[in-house]
Amino acid sequence: MDMGTHDAQLRELQRRLPHAQVLPWTGHLDCIRQAMQQCRTRAAWVVSSWVDYRKFDWLWEPSPWQADQIHCWPNMREQFGDTFLVPREPWQQQQQNLRLLEHFQHVNFDHESMTLLPWQHLHQYDSAGHLDTVQQPLDVVFISNGEPNAESNYEKLLSCKDLSANRVHRIDKVNGRVAAYHAAAQISRTPWFFAVFAKLEVDTQFDWSWQPRRWEPKHHIFYARNPVNGLTYGHQAMIAYNRELVLKNTGQGLDFTLDQPHEVVPIVSGTAYYDVSPWQAWRTAFREVLKLRHSLPDSENEYRLHQWLNGHDPSRTGSYWSQWGAQDAMQYYDEVRGDFDQLKKSYEWEWLASYALRRRNLTADL
Repeated sequence: MDMGTHDAQLRELQRRLPHAQVLPWTGHLDCIRQAMQQCRTRAAWVVSSWVDYRKFDWLWEPSPWQADQIHCWPNMREQFGDTFLVPREPWQQQQQNLRLLEHFQHVNFDHESMTLLPWQHLHQYDSAGHLDTVQQPLDVVFISNGEPNAESNYEKLLSCKDLSANRVHRIDKVNGRVAAYHAAAQISRTPWFFAVFAKLEVDTQFDWSWQPRRWEPKHHIFYARNPVNGLTYGHQAMIAYNRELVLKNTGQGLDFTLDQPHEVVPIVSGTAYYDVSPWQAWRTAFREVLKLRHSLPDSENEYRLHQWLNGHDPSRTGSYWSQWGAQDAMQYYDEVRGDFDQLKKSYEWEWLASYALRRRNLTADL
């Protein structure tokens, strides 16, 4: 491919889709809003000039029982790829209440992953619209707060063979979740940084050259394996944080990351061994289950909640404390009737420690 690949791809899309409108990139949700304002057919394709469509079937139709769904073709790195088939009437009914695209009633990701054009051949722009020709490796910030496995996981991180181009920083024993995130952002010198939490044993094959779309400020959440309940999703996983967004975030919601624009990247970043002590297992489960319970109704989170409450590996001593932490979170949620201010107390380690002591006679290893 030559350096004109991006422009050639755009011309080819216009040839195949002669009625297509060209929109500037302003994020998935906003682009779809603009596209659907002009849609006069029962559905519309919303596609991207940086996806390789040479073998794509433009005549594809959903089954009748899937006609009201947004169909999303993921790409090689992200669940929310850049290829959508959007039904007009369901979109019009729901779009006014959408803050995030994933809040649409049903987004169907069950499609073959698309291939992106090589990033070296695309015109890269930063969030201010300036041409960005240098893809600087992201800083890595290891965040620890007394976890028993922090040192071994930090050494594992440093041993990654492909990490030599990235600067690695560490912050330790910063009290409070928001303060820790802010400290990580302040130490980073790149617009995005990889946040590696101390309970995560990173996958040594992780691609540290990964880059976000620099013209779209958002956080990127990778996957992590949970060895206790068998789940693999974004909880405890590595996150590529947008530095400016982090510094603006005061932690108004229950989940620091989900309070701002974010996207899931279905790449496993490692395994989260959070059950290395009773306190670590209990507090991790307690905080996550509060957030899951508060998110209902949500079918995916209902399944995750079931696994936290019921799925555990009896060979792992800490898994019992994980299960008890999940049960205590459910009881606490009911006790305070889901009061948001009461739920937010879970942000602070000191409050968690006092509650664990009262509830389980559990002493925190702070």
